[in-house]
Amino acid sequence: MNYVKCLLLLTLLLAFTLCGKNASTTTKAPKAKKAKVAPIPVYRYFNGQEHFYTTSIEEIGTATPGAVGNHGYTSEGIAFYALPPN
Repeated sequence: MNYVKCLLLLTLLLAFTLCGKNASTTTKAPKAKKAKVAPIPVYRYFNGQEHFYTTSIEEIGTATPGAVGNHGYTSEGIAFYALPPN
C-alpha cells in the first residue's frame, strides 16, 4: 500500500513539474495599494513676539502672507507640508 501512495505522489509531483509548477507553489494575494494621501499645509504666523503654527486657517482667519488676522498675528504663508497621521 505504501508503494502505491509513493507512486501516486511521485506521479503528481512529476505532473506539477511538467506543467511549470511545483508542489510548494502558493497563490499570493495581490499587494494592497497604498492610499495616496495629500500633504497638509502648515501655516506660520507671527505676532511680533512669537511664531504660531497651525493647519487650520480658521484659527487666525487668514492665510494671505502679510495679512493681519486674529490675535494680532500676521500670516507668513505656508511654512511646510505635513503628512496626515496613519
